[in-house]
Amino acid sequence: MYRPAFLPILLNFTITQMASSLDTSPEIKSLVCEPCWRDVFTFERFKDLLASEDSSTKLAYTSTAESIAASTAKGCSWCTFLSKKAKNSHGEIKVTLWIKPEEHTITPAGAKRLYVSISGAETSTYSSYMLYTTIGDNASAIITPKDRVLDVSSDSSYKMALERLAVCVETHEHCPKPNEGNTLPDRVVDCADPQNPKVVVTNGQMKGAYATLSYVWGYKANQTYVTESSNLDSRIKDGFILSKFPQTIQDAIISTKKFGLRYLWVDALCILQDKDDDTDKIQQMGKMNTIYRGAYVTIIAASADHVTKGFLEDRLSRIPAARVPFVCPDGKVGSACLADLDWDHWDARHAYYDVIEPVNGRGWCMQERFLSERAFVFASDTLRYHCQTETVSIGDALCEPSTSMTLPRSIFLPNYKLSEEELVKARQAWQYVIWDYTRRELGRGGLDKLNAVGGIAEQFGSVWSSRYLAGIWEHNLLEDLLWRRSIASDPVARAEIYRAPSWSWASMDGIVDGTAQTKTLQVGQPGVLHCDVMECEVTLRSPKAPFAAVTAAHLKLNGQLHKVTTKVPASPDSTWPLFLGSEESPIGWVNLDALNDIKELDNLFVVPILWDTALSSVEALVLAAVDEGKYRRVGIFHVSDKHSLAWVGTVDVQEVNII
Repeated sequence: MYRPAFLPILLNFTITQMASSLDTSPEIKSLVCEPCWRDVFTFERFKDLLASEDSSTKLAYTSTAESIAASTAKGCSWCTFLSKKAKNSHGEIKVTLWIKPEEHTITPAGAKRLYVSISGAETSTYSSYMLYTTIGDNASAIITPKDRVLDVSSDSSYKMALERLAVCVETHEHCPKPNEGNTLPDRVVDCADPQNPKVVVTNGQMKGAYATLSYVWGYKANQTYVTESSNLDSRIKDGFILSKFPQTIQDAIISTKKFGLRYLWVDALCILQDKDDDTDKIQQMGKMNTIYRGAYVTIIAASADHVTKGFLEDRLSRIPAARVPFVCPDGKVGSACLADLDWDHWDARHAYYDVIEPVNGRGWCMQERFLSERAFVFASDTLRYHCQTETVSIGDALCEPSTSMTLPRSIFLPNYKLSEEELVKARQAWQYVIWDYTRRELGRGGLDKLNAVGGIAEQFGSVWSSRYLAGIWEHNLLEDLLWRRSIASDPVARAEIYRAPSWSWASMDGIVDGTAQTKTLQVGQPGVLHCDVMECEVTLRSPKAPFAAVTAAHLKLNGQLHKVTTKVPASPDSTWPLFLGSEESPIGWVNLDALNDIKELDNLFVVPILWDTALSSVEALVLAAVDEGKYRRVGIFHVSDKHSLAWVGTVDVQEVNII
């Protein structure tokens, strides 16, 4: 006869027959086997677990792998869960459980995390799971996170989203309040009649509340739906038939109406997309900051990887790691689902992380999110509300933390002077912006490299009051020059079409770390020397867009120019050794910016940017001579070795012109 070996070992009490008298539905009791129901999911054990605010109170018992396997075969959800965690085990197994309140990162407030430790002769595992349940379940009063709302297009879903916005407006101290009297963008879509929307030209003379749309156009998208000079008048007078537009545009217009707003700004419809004339595009690019900052809310079509896909389809249910009985303090028994938030699950049906979304892989979409004060995010799992304080799912559904940062609140405060601490945080935030932005994809061969981040740059510029030089800030120019290709990014060919000077991170593709400098080498610190900036100038594509594309630039330094040579390493895409004169030992290694820079490695120079008086550390640019008296950056050079830095300061200072 099957006899499980459950042995309570931590909680000192006598198991009673209370479980048999609990308020329990047959469906919930059938989730587990009789031994689990009798000896694990009891009133006394759960009462103590839920009363504990830390890990001091635990529920522990022993069983055997064979007993667990037998109950798994009979359909016990808890034993099935344990058998997956303790694969290929034999003999006695000790299971320990405890519950702790979740702090800060996961919403809604009051969320609880279940910790599970399993140990035996052949296994030892430790894992944790967020608890959630369904609306109306007996456990819903104790377990605040609920299951996902799947029908994101229902009237009730829009109502719940607006309720979250109302909570933000009423209770979030650090979130700016929406302004229904903001100036409308130059053109907006009037959604009063969603089936026959029209383009409205405001010329900046109308005020009102409007939504913006953030979405992925998609490669090879049929762009016959865009607004051009040739069809603008008809779209103003007659409007257009909604059903003839891509699904994402349709869904955005419908959503704008259901969110109670009349106007929507969509780049494809509100910026003239003429192929032979970029005048309007350039002008509107210079207004991205104002457009997204001024929106009442941004609608983010996060789940759609193409403009034809739409974002209002029903979502898929979350697959729990297990669903088990949950005994409440009042004696009622409900059910709890275990959500496995492990990063191994890159699938929204198990665990949701926003990095999986198509919009979070596209360059333009980054500033649309970062600059938006409020957003309704149509994610792959459900509909979420995002603000400067939190991200929450509608219906109090379990909401995993965002993997993206929020820009510091201080950079959005008007006429505000940043403290020293805030300046440091702003600097760190800009470094993060570069990293996050350069890991994303851009269309048009990267021609929009500076354009698509210009709105964010403008926001930083409003507090730094510094010239923006093709992605580099004048007030921090020497340190900003020390960006490097991330070790997480293999070198790729440098863009053939000019989009930025070689000394700007915007000149290359691939992930960029905003700075390679050490914390001990910073301009102004005692004992730190540096070259001098003589001149830095950029030619803007349009003076109306000072944070956007450039057509030319040069940087003149007054510094040391050391001729070096190199040898092909075993792995050509790794770091290359640099040699000074006839010396056999390298003075250091260069991290190449791009693959096609290899062909210029026969005419190399090193220019120290920062170094210390003790000659224990140096940060330098590696340059290739390209024209008479002109050089191009090909990599970054860092050394912290007293024995190899004697060469620093051994040549005369001269003008170095980098293009």
